[in-house]
Amino acid sequence: DFGLSPTPFGTKTSEWLVASFDSHPPKGGLTLKGLQGCLAYVTDWKDIFEQYDISRAGQLDKSSFQCAITDLGYGVGPSVFDSVWKAYDADLSGSVTLDEFMQAI
Repeated sequence: DFGLSPTPFGTKTSEWLVASFDSHPPKGGLTLKGLQGCLAYVTDWKDIFEQYDISRAGQLDKSSFQCAITDLGYGVGPSVFDSVWKAYDADLSGSVTLDEFMQAI
């Protein structure tokens, strides 16, 4: 798992990452350079995520998620934020994982 995430990425995130760094569309496939780019991208987002993961549990609660969104420059009002939260905390766990965080961003 390269130490990138305490939980595996879901299919949606995995497919998006491969498509984003795919060097052979539409067939699909990552070259070494594409894989390196993908790993660097995930590592960058993991580092940001961890800045807000105060408990080091691999999850952001609603307040931490809102701080991250705001600090990243997404100026969203309360109703828009609530909609985003509901969409990415779809399992109603009260938190978002790195996988869900990357999907939201």
